[in-house]
Amino acid sequence: LNYVYEITHDYDSPEEGIVKFLLAHGHKEQMVLTNYDQLPIIFYTGMRAIGWSQDPTSIPNPDWVIIREGRGHKAYLERIRAGYEKFVLAYPDIPWGNLPEPFYHKYWTVKGSKPVVVYRRPGK
Repeated sequence: LNYVYEITHDYDSPEEGIVKFLLAHGHKEQMVLTNYDQLPIIFYTGMRAIGWSQDPTSIPNPDWVIIREGRGHKAYLERIRAGYEKFVLAYPDIPWGNLPEPFYHKYWTVKGSKPVVVYRRPGK
């Protein structure tokens, strides 16, 4: 029954929400600084992005800052985004979005978790 539900309903992943938001409000020439999931941002939006396993200090004034829960560099990113405009997305901030891994796989959109938050530099 879980499988039938999954193939007949939409699943909202954090990556989907971030990409849709950046496509609607950003520009290809802008820079995104995040602590997780920079590759979907680069692939789907064409924007430049620095993220997990990269040096966040290499981008002192990014156009966008996305701080994912449970990932590194959170304190640094919190300092960088000071003064940025905050956008709370209606997508859950969970790791991995959804995986085919049997012990992690989600058949429906996760409810009750913290939402994804995106910050935009003023004037962008």
